[in-house]
Amino acid sequence: MSLSIFNAFKHLTTHTSKQQRCYSFDAANLARIQEITDSNTLSHYFEADHKRLDLFAEQFSHYLMILPQLASRYFTAFAQGLTAHIVAEETVLFPFFEEKTGLQQGPTVTMRQEHQQIITILSLISEKLAQQHYQIAAEYNQLNQLLARHNKREENILYPMLDQHSNDQEKAELFLKLFEATALPHCGPCAAN
Repeated sequence: MSLSIFNAFKHLTTHTSKQQRCYSFDAANLARIQEITDSNTLSHYFEADHKRLDLFAEQFSHYLMILPQLASRYFTAFAQGLTAHIVAEETVLFPFFEEKTGLQQGPTVTMRQEHQQIITILSLISEKLAQQHYQIAAEYNQLNQLLARHNKREENILYPMLDQHSNDQEKAELFLKLFEATALPHCGPCAAN
C-alpha cells in the first residue's frame, strides 16, 4: 500500500494558505483522504463514486412507486452527487487528460456531450418530481442507458489513461483540485477571509 499520493496531498494542503482553501482537513477527513489515495489510482476513486451514485439511483427506483417523497430525496442526492462528479471531471480531469495526452478532440469531446445530455435529463426528471409527477419511466430509462455507456467509457478508457499519464505528485494535485472544484461556495469561517 503506497502512501506517496497521500503524503504529497498532505504536503500540498499544509503548505497552501488557508485563505486559498475553503475546507478543513481534520483527522477524520485526512483518514478518508488517505483511504482514497492508498489505492494509488484515480480509477479507484471515480469508480467508487460511480458505485455510490448507483446506490442512490437504486434507492430512488425502489421507492418511487411506494414512497415517492422518499424517492424524490434519493433522486436529489443522486442528481447533486452526479452533478458534482461531472463538475470535477470537466474542470479538473478532462483538462489534465487533454494536456497530458494531447488528445484535444479525443474521448473527452464525446464525454462532454454526454454530460450535457445527462444534465438535461436530470433537470427534466427533477422538474417532474418537484411537481409530484411520478410518471418518469421513459426519462429514467434513457438516463440509465446513457449512464451505463458513459460510465463504461470512463472506466475503460479515461480513468486508466489518467493513471498511466500521471505520477504520484500529479495525482495528489488532482485530488486537491477535485476537492476545490466541488467545495461549497460558502463554507463557514473561511468565507469571511
